[in-house]
Amino acid sequence: MKKLKILLFISFTFLIFIKAQANECILEGDSAFQINKYNQCMATQIDNSRNRYQMEINFLNDELKKLKSENQFLKQKLSQIKEKLKNLFLNL
Repeated sequence: MKKLKILLFISFTFLIFIKAQANECILEGDSAFQINKYNQCMATQIDNSRNRYQMEINFLNDELKKLKSENQFLKQKLSQIKEKLKNLFLNL
């Protein structure tokens, strides 16, 4: 399940990257209209980039929380196993 989430995230990021490549901003002239169109395109790309990075940060923060929780759970299990082994050896 975790691998599926990671695969979906990578695929989603890749698709956004391809879409961003297709929407390159090219200044096609020196008229005010063309310059304004170019500036709007650049502003849109910057906003999209920020949104994509924020999504990645949120995803990584969620993964970090899950891993910390899993780590804590595993530490508790390890502690229980150590205690059981200790008791087992003391009873020999």
